[in-house]
Amino acid sequence: MDAGRDFTSSQEQPGVILNQAALEAMGWTDAVGRTIELDGSPREVIGVAPDLRHLSLKDQVIPVLYFQTHPGHRASPDNLILRLQPTEVTATITALDRLWKSQTEGVPFSFSFIEEDYASYYQAEQQFFTLFAIFSILGIIIACLGLLAMVIFVVNQRKKELSIRKVLGASVNHVVLRIGREFTFIVILAFILAAPMAYYFGEQWLAQYPDRIPLGAGIFILAALISLGLCWGTIGYHTLRAAYANPAHHLKDE
Repeated sequence: MDAGRDFTSSQEQPGVILNQAALEAMGWTDAVGRTIELDGSPREVIGVAPDLRHLSLKDQVIPVLYFQTHPGHRASPDNLILRLQPTEVTATITALDRLWKSQTEGVPFSFSFIEEDYASYYQAEQQFFTLFAIFSILGIIIACLGLLAMVIFVVNQRKKELSIRKVLGASVNHVVLRIGREFTFIVILAFILAAPMAYYFGEQWLAQYPDRIPLGAGIFILAALISLGLCWGTIGYHTLRAAYANPAHHLKDE
């Protein structure tokens, strides 16, 4: 509870509890002790509860009023919400079905689980995430293979140049950095071109949610570091192999 108290027993009928959204909708800063009219009778506000989401994360938190009713009161005529023992779900549903049919005349018995109802709110997001993850992984693999092919091609084309540099005193680190620097520039250029599009489409997707994370610079910096790490991991083996190779093997035909 954010303020006041909860219901003390199932027999406490008059009191009501508001959530924060209802408090703001009424323009109150303090509701405990105030009186509101419900079903034609006054009721005292005994507490204020935090906002809980009853719908999808794409929906705004709605004002909610919690109150207790006497047995037989049809305040919510559409549904009954029951808590079932996890080990007795099938048996309980069978008993409910039998009881329902004995008390109604041809009205079909239908039910759903709240967990499944909430999961259905995010089914589209789950499918989108799965497809996005699959195509992202495929894209990364294809990009790394393309980068690897470029590295192999460039290293093979420049073996003699690298060997001459080593003969003239260039260190292994100098040779590796010379090749790595060129591909690092390509990756940074690709990131500069991709980041604005990622930011735009990310903002468009997050705009669907009232409560959302910000797309700060940290996310893009992390993505850039991961991209550079994949780049250096891809080119590292062949670049080091060329740098440590004996120059005589590449210059023997000169």
